Amino acid sequence: MLQLQPRHWRSTLIVHALILLIAICVGGQSSSDPSKVSNFCTETWYVNKLITNLKERATTASNCAVEKNSQNAKLFQLAANRHANDKKGDGYAALAAMVEFENQKVAQQAVLFEQAHFDALHKLAHRAGAAALSIAISTTTKGQITGKGTVEANGGTTILAETDDKHCKVTQEVALATKLNCHEQKTNKVDATKEADKTATWDKILLRQRSELTKIAVDTRILVKGAGADIGGNPGALSNEPGCSDNSGHTTIAAAINAVVASVKSFAATFKATPINLPATGEGREAPQAPNDGGDEIELLVPDEELEKALKTAFKQPIPVATDISTLKTTQVLSNPAVQAFAKALAAKNKGKATASLSDEDDAAVVFGGKKVDIQTTHIKHLEYDEITISSEPEIKGTTKKLSENNFADAMGYFNSQNMKKHTANTAETKPEVGGEKANTADKAEEKKDEDNKGTAADCKATEEGKCVKEKCTCNKEKKGAKTRREMLLFPL
Repeated sequence: MLQLQPRHWRSTLIVHALILLIAICVGGQSSSDPSKVSNFCTETWYVNKLITNLKERATTASNCAVEKNSQNAKLFQLAANRHANDKKGDGYAALAAMVEFENQKVAQQAVLFEQAHFDALHKLAHRAGAAALSIAISTTTKGQITGKGTVEANGGTTILAETDDKHCKVTQEVALATKLNCHEQKTNKVDATKEADKTATWDKILLRQRSELTKIAVDTRILVKGAGADIGGNPGALSNEPGCSDNSGHTTIAAAINAVVASVKSFAATFKATPINLPATGEGREAPQAPNDGGDEIELLVPDEELEKALKTAFKQPIPVATDISTLKTTQVLSNPAVQAFAKALAAKNKGKATASLSDEDDAAVVFGGKKVDIQTTHIKHLEYDEITISSEPEIKGTTKKLSENNFADAMGYFNSQNMKKHTANTAETKPEVGGEKANTADKAEEKKDEDNKGTAADCKATEEGKCVKEKCTCNKEKKGAKTRREMLLFPL
């Protein structure tokens, strides 16, 4: 029987779990299912989830990438400051330049990403408002008729072209619904919101088309007593129309001989699912061109084609991704344009002239101190373990990575002050004694003394042969060696 070691079987389980997760992520979505969004409640849940998804992508996703890259830049800036006086300083400065270069690209991507999402949000919110208004109208209840009708017209063509008599007007106030009772539909909410998550594979936007939102069904009730007059273009015999009744017994008109009472009961409309179809390819259909009216007409309802295009454009935008410095390879770093430019400038400075081009190995040698360097090991991972204690009140302790995350300003100030102290000390030490005017004067005096004590060619030849007895005759080899050591001392400073 095969037995797996603990580490082995744990690894096996992890692999299987990852495979299953990948299968779920790749194959879990399917095409849109209109049956899941088939009434006012499910349509409202669906559109609200679409809006939420757009908001989260527009802000959270892009901002996360920019903030992560900014944190990476702070890490390498702090490292470059900390190592400004040692051989790793150039490498960290190059890495900081690289991350800043990548951050600019991510920031540009984030701007385009957010613009696409805000455009889609604007159009979707516009459509959601229109849908909500249609729901409010369609689920409202009638108001009561109060008072008596008033004479609106006396003669003239007012209702029908053939009518030439006075008629009565009744004003009825209708209050739109402000809430929608979805208690009976609550079990369908999960399925409706899941449909809003299918933006990677959707073939339909499960919202009613614009044409459906421009229709209102008015439900009117009529009570009749007596016989209706036969008017030209008879709209229908009163006693035979559905919902109409000859000699109604309602108390309102019981005392009347001939009467007709009409009232709007509701604007009840039946939900008709007409999802917006998405084309298989391309960003979407082009909206029909509106006639040029000089800007006098305002679009009150976003066309289906514009909504479709905006949503497809937003959801197909790749989410900006930050640089993962923990997985950076040396080849990636050396191929970065900012690092290459940094290496070229550094090489030109060291050689005193511009360099046309450098190989990756040359870049590595110039910037990171070795042609075969492993930047991940020598420069990046190192920042997680190089703990230091900063003298302050209170005392600050941490690695470069931790300091960049929690105490960036304090750490930068500390290392800046340390670098300034070293610079001041070096300047004070080298200018008067080594690299300054006093040092130059002393060197010139020593050289003049050497010239005065210089022997003849024969004297020096005798010295080299060990036969010279004159003190002023100095060995050329020793003199040359001393001068070389002096130059080596001066050059780095």
